[in-house]
Amino acid sequence: MKTNIQIIAEKSISTNSSSIKSSFKKLTLTTIFLAFLLSIHFELPAQEFFDSQGTDFWLTFLPNFHNNKRDTDDRLKYGDSLYIYIASSVPTRGKIEYTDQSNRKFTSNFTISDPREIYTFKLCYYDYELVGFNDNINSVWTRNQCEKVAKQTFHVTSEDEVSVYALNQAQMTSDAFLVMPRDVLGNDYYIMTYNSDSRFVANNSKTPSQFAIVAVEDSTFVTIKPTAPTYFYRMATQNIMLNQGECYLVQAFIDAGNTAGDLTGTKITSTKPIAVFAGHQRATVPILVFSGGNPSRDCLISQMLPLKAWGKNAFLVPYVQEPDITPTGSDLYRILAAYDSTHLYIDSSYIGILNSSEFIEGSLITPSFVFADKPIMVGQFKKTSKDGGDQAISDPFFMIMPPKEQFMNSYRIINSQSYMLDFDIFPPTYSKVFLRQYIGIVITDSTKNTVKVDGYPVDIRLFKRIPFSDYSYANVQVSDGVHEVVADDKFGITIYGYGYANSYGYTGGMSFMPYDLQPPHISWKDSCYFLNGFVYDTVLNDTKIKQVNVVEGSKENVDVTIENFTPYKSIVGFSARLLDYRLDGKFVLEAVDSVKQRNSKEIYIPGFTVNNFTSKNWYDPAPTISETSRLGKSICFPVILYNYGLFPHTINLLKISNSQVFTINKQLPFTILPNHTDTIIICFSSDIDSTYADSLIISEGCDDKNIAYLNLSTVMDKNKPDILLSSDECRTIFTAIATDTLVTDYGIESIEIIDSLNCRISKDFSPFVSRITIEVIDVYQDAIFKIIVRDSVGQIAEISDTIPGLTFAFPMLIAGDSSLDFGINQMGFLACDSIAVYNYGVIDKTLDIARSNEPFAFIHKNILYSLPPDQFPINLKTKDTSYIKICFRPLTAEEQPLKDTLELNNGCFSIFIPLTGLGDYIIREGTSKCDVAVKLTTSSVNESFWIGQNYPHPVIKTTTINFNIPTTSLISLVIYDIFGNEVQIIANGVYQQGFYQAQIDCSDLPQGMYFYTLKYPQGMLSNYFIISK
Repeated sequence: MKTNIQIIAEKSISTNSSSIKSSFKKLTLTTIFLAFLLSIHFELPAQEFFDSQGTDFWLTFLPNFHNNKRDTDDRLKYGDSLYIYIASSVPTRGKIEYTDQSNRKFTSNFTISDPREIYTFKLCYYDYELVGFNDNINSVWTRNQCEKVAKQTFHVTSEDEVSVYALNQAQMTSDAFLVMPRDVLGNDYYIMTYNSDSRFVANNSKTPSQFAIVAVEDSTFVTIKPTAPTYFYRMATQNIMLNQGECYLVQAFIDAGNTAGDLTGTKITSTKPIAVFAGHQRATVPILVFSGGNPSRDCLISQMLPLKAWGKNAFLVPYVQEPDITPTGSDLYRILAAYDSTHLYIDSSYIGILNSSEFIEGSLITPSFVFADKPIMVGQFKKTSKDGGDQAISDPFFMIMPPKEQFMNSYRIINSQSYMLDFDIFPPTYSKVFLRQYIGIVITDSTKNTVKVDGYPVDIRLFKRIPFSDYSYANVQVSDGVHEVVADDKFGITIYGYGYANSYGYTGGMSFMPYDLQPPHISWKDSCYFLNGFVYDTVLNDTKIKQVNVVEGSKENVDVTIENFTPYKSIVGFSARLLDYRLDGKFVLEAVDSVKQRNSKEIYIPGFTVNNFTSKNWYDPAPTISETSRLGKSICFPVILYNYGLFPHTINLLKISNSQVFTINKQLPFTILPNHTDTIIICFSSDIDSTYADSLIISEGCDDKNIAYLNLSTVMDKNKPDILLSSDECRTIFTAIATDTLVTDYGIESIEIIDSLNCRISKDFSPFVSRITIEVIDVYQDAIFKIIVRDSVGQIAEISDTIPGLTFAFPMLIAGDSSLDFGINQMGFLACDSIAVYNYGVIDKTLDIARSNEPFAFIHKNILYSLPPDQFPINLKTKDTSYIKICFRPLTAEEQPLKDTLELNNGCFSIFIPLTGLGDYIIREGTSKCDVAVKLTTSSVNESFWIGQNYPHPVIKTTTINFNIPTTSLISLVIYDIFGNEVQIIANGVYQQGFYQAQIDCSDLPQGMYFYTLKYPQGMLSNYFIISK
């Protein structure tokens, strides 16, 4: 049924615009938005309000489960039927055209002479019902029609408007559905169905979630995006083409690993209107409750509402509950969302957010009011009636609940009926399938008393209040057939019926008016730090714009202008510009239509947010790059660009004024993503000694930005090479690193060895960094080297050194015997001798007894043999001889020689001269007091300074140190820590000749190592001890 209302869209839009700063490149957005303006400046056609009556209908029958398909009794085998019911409010006629599985076409004409009667078209399901993978056989039916183009469709046309319903009737499994006329079909659908039932997977009686699509025009392209694996293509998006009268069956895939596939939420889009039917081959409801046994099951079918007919408000209405059904489980409802971020409420309680294709499921026990901020589709499922193989009145069915927005004042509806052969009666007789018939009514409290069924008022006591709303509902029991239901206000209507282990249910009717279910749209186009945009509410039935504003506190770096307008307007313009083009800007624009639907958009305007990476802040000026190069040399350096903004930027211009000396190595255009960098290589070369100042400019088409100042110079090479010389500790290996690496340097040309004595020299040459290695061949010879490094312009750097060797010879020593023998000397007497030392080197030497850079001499033990210190230092010119005085004072007379060693050392290498001598006895002869001759022989004299090892050792508290003083002397005995700090003075002063014993209290000293030293005029003696506590 149609009603035409003429709506004329507003034909002009006034917009405010602001110009960008003069430095910006200006761009008029008129041409950019021309296509947009053309799309919304039009005269809307007469609006047609559609309902569920019509003159042109298309349908197909989803697979049902046929228990008797393999029966040998034809009455049972062919007893399941497909029904089409047609009702009219006026006498009319028409025809039903249909096609079987073999593409054979048939036509059946019909006439309705009495509008009080139903026209019933009945057909055996064989060859006319779609065939799924489970065709009631013991294996998967390979000739099924899953995801293949099929032909089994029905086309109903009439001269006058009629209502069409259909019923798929099989033994103990059936469902009916309202058929929607062609003029209310749409291009966008979401599927609602129920979980597949795999409890009979072992004997291949598993029954799937399913849907089918019927094309009503040729060349209809359809896209299917499933939410669960399908029988053939699993989760793949399917793209198909259907011609008029063709259909396409999709069933959920079931196996042991995928037992409850549910196609609810599957999205279907098409290029032309289509009819979509969804449900279940034979469902157990709720499936998770009946986990075992043999629960009763039933076919589920409903025609899906096109998205344009969805509403935001619906009611959940309980069904009549038969007394003998199982208490297990409950009736269910599902609520499905089409759009992301759909906020859902039930009975004023916030349920949560549903995104596109998501749904919630709950128990249908009490009436409820459902509403959302975006369109939703609500379905109700009748529960399984028995769970042990018994039969009870009622069983599962599925219906789509009409949205409140699509309620009407009157309906002409049908309570379906069918007949099955009853073998409990003899002879077998065809009996009614449905024993209880009901009409469900939802209407406002204030007008429920105006509801009439077939002209009779409905008992007001049947109505029950729906909480949190001003609506009530009633389940009115009626007879089979056509019924006229009217009221003074709009109301919703549902139809259902119960039989033994059987039932059906469907929407009784509804309008299909495309209500204003969407808030105003906001669209804009930005360019060059400026944008123009429009808020529009121009779709059919939109209620126009009441308010447009910028959300307080949302503006960042923008100036926004909104067109002045008087509510209610279809299109409102706005514009915005950046305050500082170097930053992104944003704001939140909110639009409200006359029914208080809101839409807000966070709108960004990209700024030119590309800067030099070395700049610490976006507002810092461009940095200066200073480089110096030699004439004719090309130098290259990177300039790193950083995008500190939120949007990608494509750079299509790089510019430097002086292209003769500067080149840019970067392929244009290039894009820098947010928080990313990209590198430009700048090269510079000049043959003129000069300084060049320039700038690197970048652009993305809207404005230029100076990204770097360039200050580069070319100069002559005025620097000689640098040489860094180093050696090892003993000065036997030298390393020289010669470099000529300044930006103005031309590089090393040659390395020349001018002088070399006792050296092995190697070179590792490179024009800019060269390595020279000098090795002393013989450390007992002097070594000399001199090397020149020359650069490419003839500038010279020089290194040279003289390395003294240990060039001492002792000509007085007998060849083959390098020792110095003092012979026999009387004990206690000092005998001194000199040894000649010859400097055969080319460098003068100095010999001392102190460690220094010069060679030094010392005697290892330094007790019996000594070096008089007053002879040092001894200067030895090259090829000159001098003498070293050595003294020997034996203290014992032994047969074995008394030995020591004279060592000449330069810090790393030594010459050793053994010292030997013998001590002679001291013999005294005389007579005793008794005139007896006496001869005294002394074999040792203790006439040397001596200090012994302390005891006990290690020390715990006290220790004893023994020492000897051969003659009266000024001495000191002192204890030191390991750092050389004086810890305790034991003795200090003039002491007589004698043997001394010192007892020391160490209880106050911390544990560790200590040294004690006996100092006397001729030298000192040391030892150590350890304190352990």
